[in-house]
Amino acid sequence: MLLIPFPFLTTAVLLVAWIALRAVARLPSRAFSYIDGFFVLAAAQSALLGLRHGYGWAPAGVLLPVTAVLLPPLALACFRHPPWRQALMWHAVPAALVALVSLTVVPLLDVLVPLIYLGFAAMLAAHGLSGESNLTWARLGDMPGSQLALWMMVAVLVFSTIADVVIAIDFARTRGANVGAIVMVAQSVTLVSVCLIIWRSVPRIDQPAAVEPPPANGDLAADFDTVERELRSRELHLDADLNLQRLARKTGIPAKRVSAAVNAIEGMNVSQWVNRLRIEHAQTLLADPDRLVSDVIYDSGFNTKSSFNREFRRVAGTTPSAWRRAQS
Repeated sequence: MLLIPFPFLTTAVLLVAWIALRAVARLPSRAFSYIDGFFVLAAAQSALLGLRHGYGWAPAGVLLPVTAVLLPPLALACFRHPPWRQALMWHAVPAALVALVSLTVVPLLDVLVPLIYLGFAAMLAAHGLSGESNLTWARLGDMPGSQLALWMMVAVLVFSTIADVVIAIDFARTRGANVGAIVMVAQSVTLVSVCLIIWRSVPRIDQPAAVEPPPANGDLAADFDTVERELRSRELHLDADLNLQRLARKTGIPAKRVSAAVNAIEGMNVSQWVNRLRIEHAQTLLADPDRLVSDVIYDSGFNTKSSFNREFRRVAGTTPSAWRRAQS
């Protein structure tokens, strides 16, 4: 009976998740983003693992190091949305270096590949530490989830590094006797993590942000007045798909300046400020005892009950139901 290696199951799940993602993200059929590339390449990597360690197909072992180092740049690109030329450079340099080492000093791959993973994990962590102004594509209501997803991706890259090191040690000590079990555990953890990352961060994929000039401190108050006026007059905060990049386009002010203005004037980030305005709107709706809470959630610009309850408690210090009872 033909047995199917575990990595092939991972490939199937990743492809199904990719198809579901495109449906949920409402992407144009011709659009191909970094997220698409990440899923397709991750699925191909799993298939190569299955061919190499499941059926002993030697050519897969030659391709695995090269395809492996293409994944960290894609993970970084999913959150940074760089121009295509820059992204191609990120991919070309590690892949060329690994290919060269594969043809010359093969043992160095056990050091080089983990270093590449750690390097991109550090770059992604630095991007996360720089604040929400670098996550302009994320919906403001889902910003905490998007930031969490970024750090989960950092953890996935670090975990993959550890798995590669453990596999290298196993080959050195037992000639790969435990590789199958190690790969299964590593792929299981990675698969669950990637699915959680999707669930937390990619409900909609927007156009990549343009490069913006740094904000001028003297204009922060004027910028904030403009943003607040446009937001309230056009009720932009009630748009569930509103993100920092879209807010910048609507107000005509670069995203970094919007973020800097809100931080300077309100003392909080843009997502917290917008969600506060949403909660204020929700409170006016909840004052009507005939209004269903489920309707208030979506009429106030939130996508999920959990995010609404979290932000309501942060702003009002209590739950929506308790607040309504107190008002009546």
